Amino acid sequence: GKASVENIFSTRGYYEASEVGEAEALSFNVLTADKTVVPIHGQRIEDTLRLGLSAPFWFCPELLNLDFDSVGSVVRSIIENSVENGIREIWVKTPPSYYATAVDDFEYHLSREKFDVVNTALCQAIRCDAFQSSLVYESSLKSASKRLLRRFSEMHSFQLRDCSLDCEREVADVYKLINNNRSKKAMTLKYSFDYLKELTTRYRERLRLFKFFVDDNYVAAAICHLVGEDKMYVAAWGDFGHALNKSPMYKFCSSLVEYCVDRDIGLLDFGVSSDRSTYTPALIKFKENIGCCSSLQRTYKYASHRISCEVRAQ
Repeated sequence: GKASVENIFSTRGYYEASEVGEAEALSFNVLTADKTVVPIHGQRIEDTLRLGLSAPFWFCPELLNLDFDSVGSVVRSIIENSVENGIREIWVKTPPSYYATAVDDFEYHLSREKFDVVNTALCQAIRCDAFQSSLVYESSLKSASKRLLRRFSEMHSFQLRDCSLDCEREVADVYKLINNNRSKKAMTLKYSFDYLKELTTRYRERLRLFKFFVDDNYVAAAICHLVGEDKMYVAAWGDFGHALNKSPMYKFCSSLVEYCVDRDIGLLDFGVSSDRSTYTPALIKFKENIGCCSSLQRTYKYASHRISCEVRAQ
């Protein structure tokens, strides 16, 4: 069968499906010193190349298997190819450091080639590989979270459903609930229902949609992406439209941890909690309460004046 996509955020299809206005997918191949072909897929807006800006991150899977020097030659080739494509500015959002050790090599070469850090975000994730079961996970939490979970379990029954992506109604249910959750906070989901449907078609083996039921009532949902062989990224989740006096999100989280433990998924990544422009201490605290650890994620920018000088120098 077709090899599984390591992460969808570095594929051409992801940028073709993007709803970012004025943007088009841009692809080119770069060669390492030992002639390994590394395909680069990103997004072009006018004379800017964006790698991962409208995604959780950008990291092409070939970088995972390259030695330190080869990673450097990929970074230099990205700059050279960009110049040839008339690009004046390159933005790269790298994964959080718990993603892979190769991320550090990549970031070192970005800074060595004079990419500047323009944003630093705090990401939070649960290391599911530390637990043999959701019970072990729950018993590792702080006492207030433990107490909340114990009370919730005594009072309610609950069930996690892994939705069928073939059933449009299920996909719509998940989208609608999360969008309703956002609208009560005067926000909206970053993308349309049609976009989610497009992703479920293009990347069905990497997408997971979950519904969470309490006492047979549908109370919460999550849109997740499988990343690599052993990570699950929670793109969006939330609860809505129930009369429960305690949040179901703790038990929902515990059920997601159990899903991961059962499938040898070692990391449940809840993504960015705060960055330079948005500081949300309550969200950081909630994620600490559900047992998350933190990692930094950086966005880099290669400045236009450097590129124009290089073009003149040629």
